[in-house]
Amino acid sequence: KGLDEHKALLYASWCCYVCCIGCGSSPVSTSPSFDTKCFCCFQKCRQDTDTSTDGCCSCVHTCICATLACQLPPRIGHPYCKVCNVECCRGMRIRRSGPRKVRDAAHDAMHRFDAILEMIVPCSCCCASCGVIPSFLEVCNNRLTCCCCENVCGGMMSSCEEESLQFGWFGCFLTCYKLYGQCKLPFLCQESPVLAFCGRKVCHRK
Repeated sequence: KGLDEHKALLYASWCCYVCCIGCGSSPVSTSPSFDTKCFCCFQKCRQDTDTSTDGCCSCVHTCICATLACQLPPRIGHPYCKVCNVECCRGMRIRRSGPRKVRDAAHDAMHRFDAILEMIVPCSCCCASCGVIPSFLEVCNNRLTCCCCENVCGGMMSSCEEESLQFGWFGCFLTCYKLYGQCKLPFLCQESPVLAFCGRKVCHRK
């Protein structure tokens, strides 16, 4: 799985790192990814390892109490058409030719696209569906997948709590196999190299 941001700060060999920003490398290889955060929002780009359930391309957008989703090819078992929460052509479901892969039932049940059908559905047709629920879901969240790429963006609330400080208020983290780049504010002295050049850290912590 490689190194996440916290492990990279501790174990990567930093070519240059000053205060809160730097770049380096590690013998440990990590799949290409790019994470950014800016006070009230975040974005994560990485490889999609769940193409068996996400299809070739998919999009799920949630705002306040509504969710819109689209997936190609259409998900197996979904109704062809549903209008005003009433399923048309009852009993007819989307099927595909060829053997169907066996998947984790618990994961399938919690899939975002499937969850829409448990909401009030104004309209659903083949590969696209929209649903609403009489309660607050989240301010805004968007997830896009295309072939082997995944992009997730949404809102976050920066604060002075420990969890928020660990995540950071502003910054980015880049991985490309054995190369790493990182920037984060505020930075935590107990995990940040603070000052490092050519793989040597000025401060060594136990």
